[in-house]
Amino acid sequence: MRKKFFIFLLVLGIFSARSQQEYAASKIPTELLEDANAVIRKLHQKVIIEDLDRVVTNTTRIVTVLNEDGEGYVNAYEFYSEGDRVQEQEVIILNAEGEEIEKIKKRDFEDMSAYGSSTLFSDSRVSYLDYTARSYPYTVIYTSEFVTDNSIFLNRWVPLEGYKMSVQESIFELENPKQFSLRHQESNFGELDISNTSANGIYKYTAKNLPAIVHESYSPSFRKMMPQVLFSLDTFELEGVQGESIDWNQFGKWMYDNL
Repeated sequence: MRKKFFIFLLVLGIFSARSQQEYAASKIPTELLEDANAVIRKLHQKVIIEDLDRVVTNTTRIVTVLNEDGEGYVNAYEFYSEGDRVQEQEVIILNAEGEEIEKIKKRDFEDMSAYGSSTLFSDSRVSYLDYTARSYPYTVIYTSEFVTDNSIFLNRWVPLEGYKMSVQESIFELENPKQFSLRHQESNFGELDISNTSANGIYKYTAKNLPAIVHESYSPSFRKMMPQVLFSLDTFELEGVQGESIDWNQFGKWMYDNL
């Protein structure tokens, strides 16, 4: 029995190593390297609205950092406050050849006030990866599970996150099993390779091979150009208080009456 279990672990390790080596820097398409400081190899975020007081988000984010200027796109962190729980966090670091060189568990993440030392009275915190690169390029595989009691602000999908970063694949899923009334808004898709395969209460968007954008003088702000999908529940919950946001007047009245 022990021998079989050992063989199983050995085979599992071989498959895992092969899978990780798919993220060798040499396998990035040439067109995604042009003008890029970092490449999102794969981003898969799945949001499940289990109830108005329970939203679960699972994230897998794989980023290859090409140089020091690309460090800002690692984004291996979770903000949280009362009513939120960071259930899982893990990072695997790969070298340029896609070989694992380090594994960082949740207990080894840094945890601090989301506002640094500027305030003593905030409950908002952030659990984040603090990693110093030994060489470039390298790849970060980040996985997390985040649970919140609040459904007032749902995750939005922004596949292209900034200048001088490219995207090999970005997938966003939102499940609404209880069929709460939900609105969404798409913007700035243009001619990008973005597909929408939403059906039966499950929203699913996929973007592939988005090249890096370089800032140009007098161009609109990136926020006005970036492709995105926004989601909002008509009925939501915040800190145990239920509200409605069908329009701005109703939302404003709820804020005035309850906050």
